[in-house]
Amino acid sequence: MAIQLQGDELQPFQQFLADYCAAYGSMNINRISEFFSKTALHCYGTGEDEVLLNREALLYGLQRDFSELHSVAMRPEGTLTAIQVGEDTICLCWLLHVEYSLKTHPDQTTSLPKLRYTMMLEQQGDWRVVHCHISAPLGAKGSGRSFPEA
Repeated sequence: MAIQLQGDELQPFQQFLADYCAAYGSMNINRISEFFSKTALHCYGTGEDEVLLNREALLYGLQRDFSELHSVAMRPEGTLTAIQVGEDTICLCWLLHVEYSLKTHPDQTTSLPKLRYTMMLEQQGDWRVVHCHISAPLGAKGSGRSFPEA
């Protein structure tokens, strides 16, 4: 039976998201990859080709992200919804605000407010992402890119 977490029950997952955003913002592949399961993983990104079915694909996608970025900052926005769907499984739904600049235009910052992000976390010692999905109106960026050209 699914149970929506409330009040103080949300705190560890709010901290998880804050730490996740900081890790991605560091643009350090090793640091951000620690948030993801080493055994099972399935993620959808915002690009046509961003369907990541294993850890190797995740690392490749992160490498591509960071190769295009000059800088990036992420932060959760709004209310976090956390639903316990199993004894060791939590679904997180939240809005994400992203600001970034590309290496090709380091002085131009682009803001992407209110991206929709869903994560399934599984307790594997610590909480680890086993599934994630981010959706955003970024169709103009096309296949083979993580961010639209400015």
